[in-house]
Amino acid sequence: MLALLALVASLCSSGIGTLAGIGGAVLLVPLLVFLGLPASEAAPLGLVSVAAGSVAAGAPQLRERIVNHRLGVTTEVVATTGAAMGALAAGMVDDRLLARALAVAALAAAVAVVWSRTERERVLAEGLRFLGPSPHVMRTVGDKIASKHAAESAGVPVVPWSGGELLDAEMAREHAGRIGYPVVLKASAGGGGRGIRVVEREEDLAKAFASAQAEARGAFGDDRIFVERRLRHGRHIEVQVAADEHGHALSFGCRDCSVQRRHQKILEEAPPHGLPEAQVAGLEEHAVRLARDVGYVGVGTVEFLVSDGEVAFLEVNPRLQVEHGITEELVGVDLVQLQIRIARGESIEALADAPRRGCAIEARICAEDPEADFLPSPGRIARFDPALGPRLRIDTGVGAGVPVPPDFDSLIAKVIATGDTREEARARLVAGLVDFELLVEGGASNKGYLIDLLESQAYRT
Repeated sequence: MLALLALVASLCSSGIGTLAGIGGAVLLVPLLVFLGLPASEAAPLGLVSVAAGSVAAGAPQLRERIVNHRLGVTTEVVATTGAAMGALAAGMVDDRLLARALAVAALAAAVAVVWSRTERERVLAEGLRFLGPSPHVMRTVGDKIASKHAAESAGVPVVPWSGGELLDAEMAREHAGRIGYPVVLKASAGGGGRGIRVVEREEDLAKAFASAQAEARGAFGDDRIFVERRLRHGRHIEVQVAADEHGHALSFGCRDCSVQRRHQKILEEAPPHGLPEAQVAGLEEHAVRLARDVGYVGVGTVEFLVSDGEVAFLEVNPRLQVEHGITEELVGVDLVQLQIRIARGESIEALADAPRRGCAIEARICAEDPEADFLPSPGRIARFDPALGPRLRIDTGVGAGVPVPPDFDSLIAKVIATGDTREEARARLVAGLVDFELLVEGGASNKGYLIDLLESQAYRT
């Protein structure tokens, strides 16, 4: 039997949304494609990661052949032309043709993350299977309005909200008046901090509604907006969950992602500092209950806002997130590998008692200028010499001589430090950043800003 396995995100297990070494989008949302693959035939198999766009000369991920001994697979990198992958990303490739091509060529091409859920269903109908939740579950948890309804149905707390889509600014004003200011307008299809507007006063609502709707329409092709009460001084806490097709769902702990700019995370840590154990346990219970209730299969993240003891569901990210590495460091479970095993039909029951140890903090080094409101500041990486040492992890896909393109996410590297205590992890991360020699020629990085944050009294306490 011909069995094909395509995994995107196997290169570094880093979850970096764009590897700057490729002049195009590297599709690193974890997904699995295979044809009629029994678990007994699953390994060893060839894994292929395909880059979208033109290839930058000397990109490190194109020079290396990576062997994952734990899974018994070999990863090769295949670069395609920008035109071909552009057509794929634009949805111009026939799904049946793609499925037949995979079978004939014994080569798994990347499946663009921009495909709609309807297109995903057509691919499934051809006998291919994605790593992650089913299209039905994706419709439930991948949309913010639908996921709020699912959370309410599962008994997971949510903040007062509009209960659905706002048809116009007048409807938004009615719901905001009922909820009470301040409120937050959000795009139902939103992500990456786009389509969000905080409104403190009624007189600002109409303009904010029009702005959020226009941004959502341009970014996602979906301008549905809802409104909810704003939680002041809230902490952004997320729960790493995993669930298999046998009915087992479990949590691997919480992460605190409250340090953000432009609604994007830059520092993450686990476990959440100063959060009572009972509250952490409650958050994990809510997340697992929601995963079970919607029939989730795969790895994912359930996010909450926590403020003065109040807990409110935020959203579900039905995928592996950038900050998954700090959870891996604390529980000793390879989450990239785990999602493959779940897709194979394996049980995760034995991981229910995975031990958790120490503390971990992650800093995202980005090509952006903190002095210019954190706007992207791309350029050529003239020097790239990360610090190495015990309990220090670097996730990256770039190297010296590689350009950081202006078209995609500006993330250059993730630096993760662990320690027996939070202070030990913090001090190790500061040292790792100080010793990280990085120069973005023609651009800038936020490395110095990250060091200042970590050294600030507000963060240390």
